[in-house]
Amino acid sequence: MDANDPRQAAIERAVKAAALRQLTVAEAVAAVTSATAVPSRETMLAEVFRLEQEGRGSSAVMLVARKYASDPTNPIAVDSLARKIRRWRKKNGHVSARGI
Repeated sequence: MDANDPRQAAIERAVKAAALRQLTVAEAVAAVTSATAVPSRETMLAEVFRLEQEGRGSSAVMLVARKYASDPTNPIAVDSLARKIRRWRKKNGHVSARGI
């Protein structure tokens, strides 16, 4: 994780909360886990579908991939997630009109 990773901020908040409220270790782990949970495949596919309905077309997959990539500034991570989303769409029968 780097300084720009949103999970880093969640971890820092959980650690600070644990120090201030003297949380148990289990409570701190639960807070970090819930803050860093990756959205489900269905959530991402639903967002792609919504963006396509709003007229975003072929850019919808990349927009969602950038939003949910582990490092949105890393083009490899974004491209990898975009490929996964496209495969999920084909597997679930959610292929756009362009076949992307």
